[in-house]
Amino acid sequence: MNTPRKIAPSAISQELGIGRVARWYRVWPGRMEVVALLLVMGLSGSVTQSATTAEKHPATLEWAATNQVLAIALADKGQHAQAERLFREVIRIRTEQLGSEHPDILESRNQLAKALNGQGKSAEAEAEHRAVLKLRERVLGSEHPDTLTSRNNLGGALGAQGKNVAAEAEFRAVFKISERVFGPEHPNTLRSRHNLANALDAQGKSAEAEAEFRAVIKLRERVLGTEHPDTLKSRDDLANALDAQGKSAEAEAEHRAVLKLMERVLGPEHPGTLTSRNNLASALVAHGKHAEAEAEFRAVLKLKERVLGPEHPDTVDSRNNLASALCAQGKSAEAEAEFQAVFKIRERVLG
Repeated sequence: MNTPRKIAPSAISQELGIGRVARWYRVWPGRMEVVALLLVMGLSGSVTQSATTAEKHPATLEWAATNQVLAIALADKGQHAQAERLFREVIRIRTEQLGSEHPDILESRNQLAKALNGQGKSAEAEAEHRAVLKLRERVLGSEHPDTLTSRNNLGGALGAQGKNVAAEAEFRAVFKISERVFGPEHPNTLRSRHNLANALDAQGKSAEAEAEFRAVIKLRERVLGTEHPDTLKSRDDLANALDAQGKSAEAEAEHRAVLKLMERVLGPEHPGTLTSRNNLASALVAHGKHAEAEAEFRAVLKLKERVLGPEHPDTVDSRNNLASALCAQGKSAEAEAEFQAVFKIRERVLG
């Protein structure tokens, strides 16, 4: 009996060719995750070098398309600083060859803004999203899917700065248009409705947020499936809304169920899984289980420091949460040391 031949990850890119992968992205955008996986597996050795050695490659649109996909894959893994550098190089090349208003450049700028937001540079991200939105409205029209995506992402940047009322207004507008243009069950419509629920929760409208999350979950389970990452994200955020209403036991149970699925579907070190684990720890704090919460926060912090880096906004947030858990147990000296470390990092990174 013959054993099936196993192709080494590095051979995938050699057999396919990165140019072919780029063409796949253009004709197969709906399966971005497959293309990104091939790039991450087959081109991992060039990830850290791509942006700094672009001058050694032909400044072609094909090179830009390939590295756009690679940058998106990096951002998905939480490596937003590396993604930012690569997006800027892609934008430079595309601008030189296509002009400043081509839809491909606007998408690269949209992705750049998301990478900025992922690093906590939310004001800069907001400015970039507003610039892209203005161009997309003029070039593509106000109801084009890409334009609506820009409005949705702008809402995210507003929310990251605590501008939750403005964020809610954007998400409501996008949701209303998307519902009419795409239908109530379209993934884009569900994304906007999910984000609207988060904006409501951030303003303390947690009961209203809970109702919206439950509606989105029901639709996502039917449309996308019970284990799709977007469905799991909605369940995790539902648990946050439950926790905000004092429904700590229900929130904890939901967080545990979601975390178990995320660890299997996404992997234990995926940024989404780490966020879910952090949220579980926060629910434990609300339930008065401070020692268990401390253990979770320590585990999450250790993973985030390795996966995202010690100065990533999510890592710093976890360290701040750990300090709070220590403080709640009366471990004042240790908590103070952690709070001081958080302050120094934020002062250095954010100013």
